[in-house]
Amino acid sequence: MGQEKKRNTSGLISFFLFLLFLQSLPLVPARHPIELRFRGLTIDDGLSSNLTTRVFVDRNGFLWVGTFAGLNCYDGYSFRQYHHQPGDGNSLSHDYIRAMHDDCLGRLWVITRKGLDILDPHTGQVRRLGISAAQLEGASIKETRRGEMWISSWETGLLRMESTSGRILPLPEPLRSGLCSKMKVASAMDLEDNQGNFWISKETGGAFRFSPATGRLDHFQAGKGSANKLLGNSVYDICQDKDGYIWIVNSAGLNRFDPALETIRNFPLPGSQGRADGYFSCMFVVADPCGWIWLATNQGIILFD
Repeated sequence: MGQEKKRNTSGLISFFLFLLFLQSLPLVPARHPIELRFRGLTIDDGLSSNLTTRVFVDRNGFLWVGTFAGLNCYDGYSFRQYHHQPGDGNSLSHDYIRAMHDDCLGRLWVITRKGLDILDPHTGQVRRLGISAAQLEGASIKETRRGEMWISSWETGLLRMESTSGRILPLPEPLRSGLCSKMKVASAMDLEDNQGNFWISKETGGAFRFSPATGRLDHFQAGKGSANKLLGNSVYDICQDKDGYIWIVNSAGLNRFDPALETIRNFPLPGSQGRADGYFSCMFVVADPCGWIWLATNQGIILFD
């Protein structure tokens, strides 16, 4: 229950951050005073529920919003809803949406509380892949340039699938042997960087960089006695900016990895020291085209130049 509540809170923050990002880009030239405008989308606008879990923008620019009560597609004017229909095998397996991502064929992969579905937005038809909900706990999903879906799982760590067929593929070495058993809690493939490396976060174990080309696996974590360390091991999200830097966020702050120099620079969260409640956490990071870094925290939005 605690994990569900944490993910729900993260989803709400993700949705809020994305709307903020869309509204702000035309108004925020870098290194100028910032004026932010907010607009909320609710059930009054056609959303199936105000309790959102995840948000995703597909390659055609449509905004997909997962909620407690169905999946929603927003075209900038109105919502189209998708729901579970009892007795209908061509509908979603459940109305509680955990994550989604589109594939190279234009279909939307949807993780629900009951399993993994593939939705064809053109026909509205759904294919259920028959993967148990337990294998999909702690949902996160990404497609790689090779046409593979990588799905995170609280139970199994990482699940790798072929996008076109839905066939489960073995994890490459060295993810398959040794490391996989250490990554069963909150592991997620967050990013495929410009060099084709996979960046994998672990909520309590730092960040990993895996090169499919060489099979090399690098581990980045917190520690004393070295400047080239993360601020903390509770890694929640990873992104890459327009200059190629990798940004890693965790409970302690923001970390910038320089791929050219193989170095890490730390940026502690403002106000994180000396808080009475002792808890200040960053959960999502977005790098925009203007060079700003947007952070979603449990205390609100932080904009970093």
